Amino acid sequence: MSRTRTPRRLGRDGFFQAPESIRWGLGVWGLGFAIMIAADGHLGFRDFTGILVAASCLASLRLTTPQTLVFNIVGLLAFNWLFVPPRYDLDIHHKQDVALLLMVFASGALISLLTSRLRELLQAERHVADETEDQLRLSEQLLEQHSPENKFKVLQHWVSELGISPLHGLISPHWPYRPALHAHTAVVLNKPHKTVIRGLIASCNEISEQGPLTGRHESSSLLYLPLKSGGRAWGSVAYAAPVGLTLRQQLQQMGQVKRWCAVLANDLERWYTQSTLDRVQQEHRSQQLRSTLLAAIAHDFRTPLATMLTAVDHLRHRQQPLPVADAQTLAITLSDEIHHLQKMSENTLQLARLEASSPPVPMQWESLQEICGTVARQFRKAYPTRTLTVTLPAEPLLMECNAVLMAQALDNLLDNAANYSAADQAVELQLAEEGDQRVLRVLDRGPGIPDAIKPRVFELFARGADLGLPEDVSRHRTGFGLGLALCKAVADAHHSTLRISNRDGGGSIFVWRLPSPSNAPEGLPE
Repeated sequence: MSRTRTPRRLGRDGFFQAPESIRWGLGVWGLGFAIMIAADGHLGFRDFTGILVAASCLASLRLTTPQTLVFNIVGLLAFNWLFVPPRYDLDIHHKQDVALLLMVFASGALISLLTSRLRELLQAERHVADETEDQLRLSEQLLEQHSPENKFKVLQHWVSELGISPLHGLISPHWPYRPALHAHTAVVLNKPHKTVIRGLIASCNEISEQGPLTGRHESSSLLYLPLKSGGRAWGSVAYAAPVGLTLRQQLQQMGQVKRWCAVLANDLERWYTQSTLDRVQQEHRSQQLRSTLLAAIAHDFRTPLATMLTAVDHLRHRQQPLPVADAQTLAITLSDEIHHLQKMSENTLQLARLEASSPPVPMQWESLQEICGTVARQFRKAYPTRTLTVTLPAEPLLMECNAVLMAQALDNLLDNAANYSAADQAVELQLAEEGDQRVLRVLDRGPGIPDAIKPRVFELFARGADLGLPEDVSRHRTGFGLGLALCKAVADAHHSTLRISNRDGGGSIFVWRLPSPSNAPEGLPE
């Protein structure tokens, strides 16, 4: 944490509260009198008036306003005693000497007072700048925290630098705060006594300061301050002022804590507003996704359903038995259409769940080799004439993941590779451990993907023709652009990355990099 700054004392703090400035004034005036004593006999006392004015101005660089006046008066009296005839007496024989001394005092006092006042204003401005810098630093630290509890801990750490401990707090997005209705939405920090909680609730609901020095509930042992921002209170804090402080020091301390509480309140208002906005945007995206999916399903399911309905009607109205070859062809057609519908339905369902659900995806420790083996068996069953080469490491690789989602994502990647490469070209699936990552690669020998459209490949409803690829690139009928979008969503849910690169000799490589688990379960190899 950055250092905290206690308020600087200005000129009104009193005469004996700045010994360093007094030593400075004594030194400057002492030097001036030493010069005049050394020059005595060579110059007249009227020639020393410039030294008096210079000493007054130099001393005011560090003296406060009251100190400057006192030093000027004492210095002028000492000058009259030592140098103005008759010497060693405060009487002045000549009226012109009286006028001279008064002019010297007036000019020196005016210049020194202006200098002293200017210095005080600079000190006050520097103090305000220091306070502003501290508040900006506190605001930056609060921005780094993502929960009300951690934000309060930051404020507690800052306040502890003032000698305040403990600091109790109540934070709630609801105002006024009603414990019976909204207890689950509030954060009560440091487990205060019930009496303290009631005081925190009262300070929050009334948006008022309570306790010593506030004019309300002066008998309370704690000082309650609301976290006020935007015309409402986002909570309140309570603390006991350290003993042994003067009234002025207590007021300065309370002012410092109030300023920091205002910073916390502004940050809480921003945090709750952003959270609400994120929730509304998430709900909007979910609703938009559901509407889009329903429209896409209604459009893209029409073709396979129509094909299946035509085949069924043909069987229903046929008077003669269907030849074996035709029956096999019809069965294959129905199987392909059902498989196509099943694939689109699974992708649609999983993508809707990932996009619309806020809870994290449930994960368990799984073997990546087993997931790859399951996906390979499904691919060979769906594409019996295609060659699939699988490369797996000898050592088992464990990963905390959702096996169903990962298998479906890999199946989509393999299905995409099969659709966009020639039937006589092999599709490859590779698993390897590289440094602190588990890396899955799916390689094909298709036409490749131009760099200009690579960022759009994983977009929802992005098809090859829509991205600018030739319509005859796909060797099979494609879906409606959910497969790769689901792969990207599954990768994001596993805090991993999915990228595309072109393969030497033609084709594409989909590279899925998963973070290595920090700790595997006991009894299982990493």
